[in-house]
Amino acid sequence: MRRFTILALFMGVTTLGANAEMGGADLAQKLIEAHGGMKAWNDATILHFEHKMVPPTSPGAEEDAWLSVETIEAGSRRVYQSWPLDDAVVVFDGEEVWSTGWKRANPPKFMVHLAYYFLCLPFLTQDPGVNLEYTGMGRFPTAEKDYHQLRVTFDAGIGDSPDDYYVIFVDPVNYQMRGTEFVVTYGPMLDLFHVPADVTFIGPLFKVYEEVGEFDGLVMPVRYKTFTPDGTMYGDHWVSDYRFRGEFDDMLMKKPTDAVVDTSTNERKAAADSR
Repeated sequence: MRRFTILALFMGVTTLGANAEMGGADLAQKLIEAHGGMKAWNDATILHFEHKMVPPTSPGAEEDAWLSVETIEAGSRRVYQSWPLDDAVVVFDGEEVWSTGWKRANPPKFMVHLAYYFLCLPFLTQDPGVNLEYTGMGRFPTAEKDYHQLRVTFDAGIGDSPDDYYVIFVDPVNYQMRGTEFVVTYGPMLDLFHVPADVTFIGPLFKVYEEVGEFDGLVMPVRYKTFTPDGTMYGDHWVSDYRFRGEFDDMLMKKPTDAVVDTSTNERKAAADSR
């Protein structure tokens, strides 16, 4: 299969002997502990944050930013996203993804857990249907040293895009997440970027985490960047106003009459139209 790389829309040294014996589950546990541990994650009732992505072509142009204020309920992962620069809302109410005022080309289904996943990936390695494999040492674009590589794949039927994968680059000294390699396989996104029919993914692409902070005992990214394999930066991301305590407002899940339900699936349009 040929690869098709394009810009996407889109953040004690271990001995060689220990590396050879390390398994994916072992590395994931070290990664989780370095980010605060599963107890602190499980104690959270919500995850709230403000996420801002600015294209490098217009770093000072506020109107070109992708700005979302997001609240995710722990457990159900229901989502309420406010997009203040777009005067839009995106919601996952536990059954459907719907939006009001959404004018971006990316499907709301693709956006609803996008930032959440890249921010929380160490803890999401423990989700049902996740497979973990230690694949040795390696580097992401812009890296100046080697990192442990934890490959994350999914069982069939998990999520909207089970063919996605992630490679988490784990610092060999403090075991924090420093980068992520990933691909985009969601059919509507491939259609959006006119990916040829015989190509099944966009990528690989990379998130590189440059700064972290501690919030309610959890270590979370506050600055990261998106790169293509040649080191070209596509997005510069800032994350602020993290909160892990509070009640999720059920009233936000009430669908207004002007809401638009996203009925897209992972299937590409050309395949659907051929039936």
